[in-house]
Amino acid sequence: MSVLAVAFEYHHVARFRAAGIPINSLIYIHRLPRDLDPSVRLISHDLAHMAVPHAFAADLDPTITKQVREASFTTYRRTHFRQFFKRAKNSDSWLDVDNLFENAIQFYWNLLKDQKIETVIFRNVPHGGTTIVLYHLCQALGIRTIVLMQSLFSNRFWASEAIESIGVSGPKTTPSGAISLNLNPSPPFYMKGAARMTLSRFLMAYSSRALNTGFKALTLSFLWNRKSFDKSWIKFERLRQEYRLHSQLADMFDVYVPDRKFVYFPLHLQPEMTTDVLGGVYCDQLLAIEELVRQLPDDVWVYVKENPKQASYLREDSFFTRLKAIPRVAYLPRDTPSFELIERSVGVATITGKAGWEALQMAKPVIVFGAAWFRGLPGVKEWQDDPAACVAQLDSFKFDANLLTAAVAERECLLWPGVLDPLYGVLIEGFDAKANEDQVATSIAAIYQSAS
Repeated sequence: MSVLAVAFEYHHVARFRAAGIPINSLIYIHRLPRDLDPSVRLISHDLAHMAVPHAFAADLDPTITKQVREASFTTYRRTHFRQFFKRAKNSDSWLDVDNLFENAIQFYWNLLKDQKIETVIFRNVPHGGTTIVLYHLCQALGIRTIVLMQSLFSNRFWASEAIESIGVSGPKTTPSGAISLNLNPSPPFYMKGAARMTLSRFLMAYSSRALNTGFKALTLSFLWNRKSFDKSWIKFERLRQEYRLHSQLADMFDVYVPDRKFVYFPLHLQPEMTTDVLGGVYCDQLLAIEELVRQLPDDVWVYVKENPKQASYLREDSFFTRLKAIPRVAYLPRDTPSFELIERSVGVATITGKAGWEALQMAKPVIVFGAAWFRGLPGVKEWQDDPAACVAQLDSFKFDANLLTAAVAERECLLWPGVLDPLYGVLIEGFDAKANEDQVATSIAAIYQSAS
């Protein structure tokens, strides 16, 4: 048995092996120590591994290539630019993207074959450029995949063998009461600090970036570290674009009219895995809004609120041209109270966002366009299943707390102990990083052994 671990740290390998997971290959995300175990094949998670020479895969079945291409190219293209958008280099042409994609297929084909990989464990839903290619290649070859994803619930993560099953099906563990209903939800911790790019914030950030770039210029770093120097210049441009966007938004926003009949659609931060990958075709959020408006009665509006953390990327002029062309849509300022919009709405529409879970707890019907973990719960309808039923539920839904509680209890079996993303350690009082890593290794070992 051979296992490839994706997006873990090097020191996780020893823990996983001790727990009974035979890892022999690792796609790592940070710097490696000096003393390396020669029995572990190491691959950089960064963009560099897309540029190394790729051996021609003479034995690669063209039908496999076609299957992977059809399943993953569109998502790969999105995640590829997600990787690049803050970097100094970008793809030069559409053919450049195509070539990198085809190289990735052959690279991973050779890796899986040479290392005799039978299971691939993803620390998160694959969204780092080529890892989405790896995932779909495994699907095409029948190689087992285990996809993990940090949950918003304290000390718990999801596990499934397919991206589309996250939060809905997968290996089960003992329920712990991790999911509790809160009829008066509060904003998630990761939204703290989200603020508009005011002139004062812009000047402070711009000054700091000027000092950084000036220091690199004085030390002539562009001669020996051109990438770092170029990235500083790119960040100058990003700051300017963000300030320009935030300055223009005042003229873009519509007046909030609370007495209208409306569906609340909070925009997702992008780029973001939960939208760009779990959203499927509806990673294009405007597509979801357009389809929704076409199905809603003429007296129902859609109130679209900007995400408080959204920057200028993916908010080009074309976004607003297209948004403003949709009738019965009001584009609301980012500081419009979200919970008030949920309370006054006839329902909430979201790709995969937490606002859907908040709306359920506030007795509102929910429409989901993507692979949200709460899809299928009482009061949640999936747009792709039946748009007409989604719209009909806005008038017919009757909240039943007992029914929702029972359904949520079943989902708890899919939540495993541990924190995959250290940022979520803030949800645990006295968070112990070492003890957590031991717990994560134990959980992943149980998941691995559950169907091996």
